[in-house]
Amino acid sequence: MEKLEIAAGDGARVEACTHGAQVTSWKPASGEERLFLSSRSAFAADAAIRGGVPIIFPQFSGMGPLPKHGFARVSEWELARAGRAASGKGEGEAHLRLTSNDRTRAAWARSARVRSNHDALPPGSPDAPSTAATLI
Repeated sequence: MEKLEIAAGDGARVEACTHGAQVTSWKPASGEERLFLSSRSAFAADAAIRGGVPIIFPQFSGMGPLPKHGFARVSEWELARAGRAASGKGEGEAHLRLTSNDRTRAAWARSARVRSNHDALPPGSPDAPSTAATLI
């Protein structure tokens, strides 16, 4: 499990883990933590991180035959790219990818690729950072 720090030009920071592609911290330039992260988070390969911004895939809660909230949040994601965004406006970004493997196919018999993009916004932006997960 690798922790990634994504920084904007004004000092705002987003922390994400390759485990579950989960955002675990967001601090605007003022430095105040904006996300809850439980002290009970185990940060173990077989456990979900409690708090932050999780990626829920392919099902929500217990609404189906798969483990609660699916397998994506307890899977190790691959870092596809990290650095400054191509827009050149000072935001940092990280792209993570989850591709079907023996473990995911054991839970869900379909093949899938999921991409997760996280960013820290440029200086002066009034918005919160964004996280997007896309089935590709």
